[in-house]
Amino acid sequence: MAAGPTSASATRGAGGIAGLARAAREETGTGTIDAGKKGRLNSAPMKGLGGFGRASRAMQRRSAQRAAGHALLGLIWVAGCGAGAAVIPGRVLPENAADLLRAAPGTYQPSPAQMQGFSGGDELGQILEGAGPPAAHGRLRHDLALDCLAGATAEVYIEANRGPVKSLRQWLAWKCGVASAMLTWRVDAARGRDKSGRLDRRLAAFARRLWALNPADTAYGVARRTRGQWGVQGVVLDSGGVVLAPTPKRFSPGDTLALDLRAPPGLVDPAFYIGAEGGKVTRQRVTPGPDGKITLRHKLPMKPGRYFVELNAIQVTRSDVAPDELWHRPVLLFPVHVGVAEPAAPDSFILNPSPNPPDRAAWADAIVAAYNAERRRFGLAPLTLDPAVGAIAARRSESTARADEVLPPDDTLAAQLKANGVLPRQTWQFTGSAEFISEHVAVMLQNPSSRYALLSPGATRIGIGITAGAPPPAEDPSSEEPSGEVPSWYVELVVNERPAQPGEARPAQPGESARPAQ
Repeated sequence: MAAGPTSASATRGAGGIAGLARAAREETGTGTIDAGKKGRLNSAPMKGLGGFGRASRAMQRRSAQRAAGHALLGLIWVAGCGAGAAVIPGRVLPENAADLLRAAPGTYQPSPAQMQGFSGGDELGQILEGAGPPAAHGRLRHDLALDCLAGATAEVYIEANRGPVKSLRQWLAWKCGVASAMLTWRVDAARGRDKSGRLDRRLAAFARRLWALNPADTAYGVARRTRGQWGVQGVVLDSGGVVLAPTPKRFSPGDTLALDLRAPPGLVDPAFYIGAEGGKVTRQRVTPGPDGKITLRHKLPMKPGRYFVELNAIQVTRSDVAPDELWHRPVLLFPVHVGVAEPAAPDSFILNPSPNPPDRAAWADAIVAAYNAERRRFGLAPLTLDPAVGAIAARRSESTARADEVLPPDDTLAAQLKANGVLPRQTWQFTGSAEFISEHVAVMLQNPSSRYALLSPGATRIGIGITAGAPPPAEDPSSEEPSGEVPSWYVELVVNERPAQPGEARPAQPGESARPAQ
């Protein structure tokens, strides 16, 4: 079972950083299985709320002890969102962050000269680099675009008492010129006269753990923000190892997108998924040169708009793990703006997500209805919401919710599907976490590899498992989650079926019949 489109924020091969940052990151993944070939799940990007939400809630526990002079914000009011529009903290930019991002670079992987004024401070980098062993010093690379992202993350938390939600974090990354899809976040808070010293010590301790668990090359950004007696420190790590040449964010219609990058030796089976005119997605496989160089030249659409670009691949980071035991995942993910300006504000699905249906049992139907509405635009048959496939997805989402992170590939998936009357030619598995299903659907239909799978003409069945994540810790009423929503883990299996081979018995169908979703 080999690769198709997909992604995950952490794979078995990335175990070091993934284990280190369980308390400070969010993950999402996708996977595909091609029947008849040896292989495992692959994954494609999405990014959910898991670990970073835990970090934010841990910070909330500390925040609950704030002095009365620094009260928690309940709902914050934001100009430009409509008169009297209540906005959920973590879904909007505080003014300080908005001011900073107005000067954000017009390129991805900007040069240091473009990022002057975004540095989180050389002294913080010296603490992080100095805490590791001498042999590790050459493996850390300070990236000022990641400083920008770390600073914006800290600004959101210190103003709203929670970190930015997954979709806003991704948008902030693009604004700061970060194209990597392999990011890890950590946030710490401290108060009192020695807050700076305490944050210094936490940063050094984090760096020592980082090198003990993950000696791979890593780019980092770090920034600190102070308000009154409180200090908040953000750290962002990029463990992808891909070095992208500076690339413009904005193009004229019909321009050629020129991407030049150097990939690490462990990048296997890379392919670009690129948004095209009319909402289509093209897939283009590439072959790294002996030096890891990858070059792409792609003619952009004539129709103005925002188009997403994703590099999806297997990344082998450990010599004791075979490539076919890892997932395809997004390595790079970013939009390019053709004949239009880069948006100054986040998407509406980030700022104002639609309320979830009150009956959780109706969520899967609502998700598939949205996918099928998009399929109808292309004249495609609707996906069938299959209860047997859904039961497999539900078990997976329950296990994922217990672990609170994306799990390693499941090499029994094809056998489970066949045992339930489904012969898979190819199966995509997507795993992610989000508070609102409207946000989840928007991200799935936005990101190229997941959109490619959902709009595959051969896709016939879908199963969805949704499991509530861990609720926020009990606190005094003033720090209660204003959204009233606990992030849920979603596992979706999209199946391309195949006919039975000569002499192969068609597996028995389960007793409960599948139904086409509306």
